[in-house]
Amino acid sequence: MNGLMVTILSAITCVSTTCKLQANTEQEDLMAEALTSIIETIYLQRSTNVFVTSSKTDATHNAILRKIFGTIDKNASSTWILHDNEYLNGNMERFSNIILIDSHDSLGSIFDIVTNTSLQHFGFYTVAITNFHEDSDLDRSLINTFSVFWSHMILDVNILTYCHENESLLVHTYFPFAPTHCNQIVPVIWNVFKNGHFVETHQQLFPLKTGNLFQCPIPILVAPIRPYIYVTRNHSDGSHDFDGFEYNLLCELATKLNFQLNMSVFWVEDTTDVWDMIVARDYDMLVGGFVFTPTEEEIMSSTKSYSYDNILVVVPHPRPYSSFETLFFPFTLTMWIFLLGTLAVAVIAMKVLRCYGKEYYEFVVGTRNPTPYFSLLRVLLTGETFYTPNGSIARFILMVWLLTCLVLQTVYKGQLFNFMRTNATVASVKTMDELIDKRISIKLLYDAYIDFFKYDYDRLEKLLISENGTTAWEFVTETEAYVSMEIHLIDAVRREKPETRPKTIKIVLAPHVIDLPKRFYLKDAMDDLISYMNENGMTSKWTAPYTESAIRDNVDKRFPRKLNILQILGVVEVCLGALILSTLVFVFEVLSPR
Repeated sequence: MNGLMVTILSAITCVSTTCKLQANTEQEDLMAEALTSIIETIYLQRSTNVFVTSSKTDATHNAILRKIFGTIDKNASSTWILHDNEYLNGNMERFSNIILIDSHDSLGSIFDIVTNTSLQHFGFYTVAITNFHEDSDLDRSLINTFSVFWSHMILDVNILTYCHENESLLVHTYFPFAPTHCNQIVPVIWNVFKNGHFVETHQQLFPLKTGNLFQCPIPILVAPIRPYIYVTRNHSDGSHDFDGFEYNLLCELATKLNFQLNMSVFWVEDTTDVWDMIVARDYDMLVGGFVFTPTEEEIMSSTKSYSYDNILVVVPHPRPYSSFETLFFPFTLTMWIFLLGTLAVAVIAMKVLRCYGKEYYEFVVGTRNPTPYFSLLRVLLTGETFYTPNGSIARFILMVWLLTCLVLQTVYKGQLFNFMRTNATVASVKTMDELIDKRISIKLLYDAYIDFFKYDYDRLEKLLISENGTTAWEFVTETEAYVSMEIHLIDAVRREKPETRPKTIKIVLAPHVIDLPKRFYLKDAMDDLISYMNENGMTSKWTAPYTESAIRDNVDKRFPRKLNILQILGVVEVCLGALILSTLVFVFEVLSPR
């Protein structure tokens, strides 16, 4: 009797085990079919590398992988990376990912490896739960698993679970932004795999989750810097009104992606502090006219550039010409030497003729010219004479001299007027080499600006000074310069001293961006919209008024500027000098014995 009972129990156990193995095999086949369909229709269409990660090595995982490898299209070009640290830690884009786990708890042992070595964080992740037993707390497991991915800003995640009720696989996903919630994990059943295909064929297996944020608030940190973004009014409730073309950009993005701008102002001009807030994910965006430098790239990411800005060194403003120098500016030194040489030759010629003979002297100078040297100078200055020589040849020479003096007078007067009207200055430093040779110190208003001088840091190291954003461009001294962005500088010129033009040296062209945390979930969507705005000229229209060419074009050149006493002071000084000299000569003549 006992022997019969043991036989019956053994038979029942064998049948139960056989049925269980058969059921597991069917579930493994179903999971392998679903993963194969995802690989062939989605993964291999975008990347030839497929990363497969397993929480452990067991018979179920091995059986699923063998069936995938056995049924996948042999003509498809693909590279499979399985448990290989050399690939996991290498520079490969992890776009297509399959993760095999038996429970949520086992995900933690492998997730750090996947995310920390991922260079393509916006890849697709398919998590297959291979524990085919019914889970009474499936929703909690799904929420915990999705929360891990969301903490790393990974959105394109699907979880496959087996449904015993209709013997199919359920495809779960999550939408952190929806009409009913913001920034929350609410798992939904997105699709069903049954009878060798996905039931919902009309919808994408990995749906877009950043196209509509359903007016959810996005925290944005604002470092107000004109004209990029600045506060126009502070309200009693702590809110602010903003303006600036970077604010216009945010409004366009918020309209297209349907989110609210939750903006907080950071008044301290220390870029290190604001960077720390973005790295810690206290805020999702940082705006304020920032350009993306190698230092920022190490700790943050950014959007595509919406504008490019010249990084300038504002050099010491050149001194204006003195009033006395103004009189000599219209002609070059060579021209003045030529004029003086011509006068000297004429004087020497008259001296020689006078010594050679009175007949020849009067033939050239004339018989009634008591002051020939003064007449020569008068022709040069006024273009007229009262005495003419006797001979025809001498008169012809006088006519040539009159014509020459007329041309010289006309050119001199025109050049002198233009020079006075434009307030010309002595040439300042024009290159970085001149700046270095003159040992002019360069103030950095922000520490990040040092990245722009890496190309010649050995020579510039002793000249660079950190100034913490306190220097204004009009206060640059003869031994100091400072670094600024062109847009910010031109805005200051337009608002404060529109008639003054700062002297600058261009260093590099830098991109203006919106700073983001690493692997930010809205980066791709924002990049697409910014590219669209750039191509349609919207962003260039905002920044066009803030270029050096714009302020030059705004000067009305149709009407000459009025001259003031300072601009003709050189003539007054010459007249005073001549008056003093004539007075001294008069005194000398009166006092000298006759």
